[in-house]
Amino acid sequence: MAMTGATVGKVATVKEDGYLLNQRVGVLRAKPTALQSFVLHLLCSAAFYDFCQRTAGGGAQGNIAPREILEYSIPLPPLATQQAIVAEIEAEQALVAANRELIARFEKKIQATLARVWGESSVTPLDS
Repeated sequence: MAMTGATVGKVATVKEDGYLLNQRVGVLRAKPTALQSFVLHLLCSAAFYDFCQRTAGGGAQGNIAPREILEYSIPLPPLATQQAIVAEIEAEQALVAANRELIARFEKKIQATLARVWGESSVTPLDS
């Protein structure tokens, strides 16, 4: 987790071993009673990011202390509930990804149709 600068509160997951920590980068580990993917979704939420941004002090380059991070309350429902929540989030994320792909396909079809109607070989979008 980034603990300094414009990225305070940004979280990533690392699945391999052997990485070294730099200062102002924090390691957060899930408790055995917590599903790692559940905790990751909470830490990647807008609520946690906003908490970090509000809590970080230090002027132009905000800093958040480990003790301040520990003040953030993470609700831990039973493991089965955590798994159900993660499954629902991941299903919705898959749906969003599929919709983005569908939008891209239809935008290409629209461009091709416009090119055919206007007699052009390619059409440049207005926002490019």
